[in-house]
Amino acid sequence: MVQLHQDIRGSDGFTYPKPVLLPDETNRVYLFWCGADWSTDFAARDPDGGWGPATDLIRSRGERPSLKVADNGSDAIALAFTNGHPRNVLTSVYYAAYRHGSLWRASGRWITRLDAAPISPRQADVVYDAKATTVPAWVWDVAFGPNGRPVIGYATFPTRREDVYWYATFNGRRRVSHRMTGAEGSISPGTIEHEHSGGIAPDHSNPSIAYVSKQVAGGWEIQRWSTANGGSTWHRQTVAVADGTDNVRPVVPRGADAGSIGLLWLRGTYGRYTSYRPWIAFLK
Repeated sequence: MVQLHQDIRGSDGFTYPKPVLLPDETNRVYLFWCGADWSTDFAARDPDGGWGPATDLIRSRGERPSLKVADNGSDAIALAFTNGHPRNVLTSVYYAAYRHGSLWRASGRWITRLDAAPISPRQADVVYDAKATTVPAWVWDVAFGPNGRPVIGYATFPTRREDVYWYATFNGRRRVSHRMTGAEGSISPGTIEHEHSGGIAPDHSNPSIAYVSKQVAGGWEIQRWSTANGGSTWHRQTVAVADGTDNVRPVVPRGADAGSIGLLWLRGTYGRYTSYRPWIAFLK
């Protein structure tokens, strides 16, 4: 085990590590995490095994951005993030991509070199603008489509008892968001975690497929949604039935199309992030 040292000061610890390997950069590894001062940080490991210094990637002063990442299997990293936590601030959803030493917008517009980070959210693409709706959002996942363009799943919270899932794409000229379905509410009722949705996860090998956890009669079920037109219309089927036991937080493992596990999720009683009793279930 290698311990990564960093000098970014703070009192809140480190969490949500997200490693990414880029083969076209001679297998350089990029590690992203939520830092001790609420910034979103990263460090890179060279092929010889040496780690560079930890660096702020996204900074939203006084807030804690939430970040999701995905790679294209070769030379690029998709970055989808918020400007904070929706319980504390009006949160929008943003997008940028790393490629060839720099950060870029989806249109190909240059933002800055990675070694000049951190960036502020307003320097990136606005996927969902909460200022226009006064409704906060939370990003769930990001993937590269077969055309190299980003696909982003996120949720909005019109009320404390209502979550809505959205599917966002980029058509080469502009960003398009399609409303998928209402998720009904938090998986942590009776707590302050009003924004704890069941979750939405695109299949990274085929992001025209997404799995959602939705509250129905009998609890939370997992549904498979598929689209042939970029999210305008959908076909859906239930893959994990709500039978009195909650099924939440679906995840599609990278490379699942060639493996023995196609979908993972939490099954049981979630409660909240410090008090939970689920186990991990899977399907091929």
